[in-house]
Amino acid sequence: MEEILFYLHYALLLLFGILLSAAFSGIRIFERKNLFQIGICFAFCGLLQLWGYFSFGEETVWRIYPLIAHFPIVFWLCVFLKKGFLTALFSVFSAYLCCQPANWVGLSVGFFSKSFFAETSAQIFALFLTGFISIRFIAPNLSEIFQKDFKSVLIFGTVPAVYYVFDYMTGIYSNLWAENNRIAAEFLPLFLCVVFLLFCTVYYKEYEQKAEAKQREQLIGIVSEQRAKEIEVLNKSEKETKILRHDMRHLLSNVAVCLDNNENEKAKELISAYVQKIDRTKPLRFCENETLNCVLADFSAKCELFSVDFYHNIAFEKIECDEIIFASILSNALENALNEQKKLLGSERNIHLLLKTVDGKLLLSVKNPFKNPPVFSEGIPVTDKNGHGTGCRSIRYMAEKLGGNCRFSLENGYFSVKVII
Repeated sequence: MEEILFYLHYALLLLFGILLSAAFSGIRIFERKNLFQIGICFAFCGLLQLWGYFSFGEETVWRIYPLIAHFPIVFWLCVFLKKGFLTALFSVFSAYLCCQPANWVGLSVGFFSKSFFAETSAQIFALFLTGFISIRFIAPNLSEIFQKDFKSVLIFGTVPAVYYVFDYMTGIYSNLWAENNRIAAEFLPLFLCVVFLLFCTVYYKEYEQKAEAKQREQLIGIVSEQRAKEIEVLNKSEKETKILRHDMRHLLSNVAVCLDNNENEKAKELISAYVQKIDRTKPLRFCENETLNCVLADFSAKCELFSVDFYHNIAFEKIECDEIIFASILSNALENALNEQKKLLGSERNIHLLLKTVDGKLLLSVKNPFKNPPVFSEGIPVTDKNGHGTGCRSIRYMAEKLGGNCRFSLENGYFSVKVII
């Protein structure tokens, strides 16, 4: 019985290694064609192990195990399944590393039970459990990593590779581990410490790059939105100009008729009415900067639509920074204020804008009353509502992008945002 359990354990251990190696390298192991190839690889490696076991004995088999098991799996993954060499190699090393939980469980059970049957049974059970967890939850992520560039594969494959070499050098090809050699005992903790520190550094750099890319994407979106608003204003102005040109033809015809009939007063009335119409369609001028003027004109129209009193004091010399980004800051601040005013009664709605140059720096201040005082976190208003709370973060990010700073505060019943650049 023990002999049957012995062979069953090592057969399952081989199958475990092949399945995990394939899964870690990105093979869909439950597809029929892949199961057929896994079966062939398992049979080939199994026959090699049986030949080695009966020809040279168990001790020699363990010494040549990389040649009769691991190397054939790497060869199979590279040649027959077209995987890269590093991907195949580190997949096998990772599968070898995953054998250790089952070994530990078996040793623990054997230590307390003093029974070979209990120890081997526990190892087999742990192999099934580890295999299920690894294939179901770990393999999808690890296989994606092993398909990436050389640098990423090398970083994540270092730990299983070094453990593989360390385990064979200290446990199979020498007795350093059994002799309690302190150099051997301390090497693995040292390596794990070094790898952890290196991984933290690399991960942080990757995280920073990802955050920077996300911020750039956000900024591009804001700039695109601002451009769209400018185009909308221009299209509206062009449409109004076409209408005026159309009306001009009718006006001139009517005026000509009035003059032919000596109806001078009626002609003057028609001209006066047309002039008033032109004045109504004339775009508001808040400042000389066309980009900012488009933002302010559009916002003024929204305030009129929602019955919001818009007070503005604009007296700046020129914009030294990127005017598109600054226009996005202005637009975000005004839109946030307008959204808050929609919650108030009509008589309470008002927004105050200050935009001027102070000591060579550009000062932007937007104040507005509020219904409910905002909650601040790290100096920024926050909310748990979906789709809200990004405006203030965008303002801070863009202000810092331009080398300035911003501050959000509550002053005498008003919410205030101040940006200095």
